[in-house]
Amino acid sequence: MNLSVAAIGALVAALLETSVLPELRIDQAQPDLVLVLAVVWAMNVGIEDGLVVAFVGGLMLDLLTPDRPLGATTLSLLVVTGIALFIARVLTASRWLATIATIFALSWVYHVLLVAIMAVTAGVAILGVPAQDLLVVALLDLAVAAAVTLVARPLLRRFGSAERDW
Repeated sequence: MNLSVAAIGALVAALLETSVLPELRIDQAQPDLVLVLAVVWAMNVGIEDGLVVAFVGGLMLDLLTPDRPLGATTLSLLVVTGIALFIARVLTASRWLATIATIFALSWVYHVLLVAIMAVTAGVAILGVPAQDLLVVALLDLAVAAAVTLVARPLLRRFGSAERDW
């Protein structure tokens, strides 16, 4: 796919994540649209596209979120997207189920890494995020990943490149 489509998708996801989703919280938790989009895009469309989504989306989240150092979310998303790319290269089975399971697992990694980066750069307390909130976020990310994957799968079959086999 075109890299500009990936960048625009990341911008829209970051805007939705910072403007609409804070109003729709469940138990102080909200899904990470940019994380889900980056992992789905990286595992199913291509390396460059996934990294563009992670970089642009992370940068927008850093710019739109108050009291967050520039680059903290970007670095976290790039690391998690790299792990997802490694998982995608190792797997030969059905990618859409693997994508959903990977997002559930990497949601934990993303939040732990983001809190660690924030602790080093901004002095945020490491024990500030309860484990039950992380579980709710991971489950919300899982639900969003299932929805995004179900929508993306036929679209990528029709309009996507032949790099990935669904």
